[in-house]
Amino acid sequence: MLMGKTNLYAKNLYAKFFARKHVCVKNTIQGFPLTMAGRGERVKIVSVTGDKMLFKRLIIMGLLEETELEVLHLIRGNGLKVACFDTQLALGVGMANKIRVVPIEGNLNDGN
Repeated sequence: MLMGKTNLYAKNLYAKFFARKHVCVKNTIQGFPLTMAGRGERVKIVSVTGDKMLFKRLIIMGLLEETELEVLHLIRGNGLKVACFDTQLALGVGMANKIRVVPIEGNLNDGN
């Protein structure tokens, strides 16, 4: 469990996020699921589909919209490992499927 200022920051961010009217409109979701990103690919989170508990977990982990990630390792059928800032996180396939991302220009894994 997080302690001190970090926990307070996460609670405030969570409260602020759900204080606004957040409506997910069909056919407006852009990007692709994080599970479709290739190893070594750098991506940016554009949206998340899920319930409040998923949003809360992602906020605590620091995975907010506009956060840049690098896919480090794909675990076939079980999820993936990503780098976010100076931290490495393992995400299950269910959670990773709900995170929509777009590629960042200048990827090392773009075929050049």
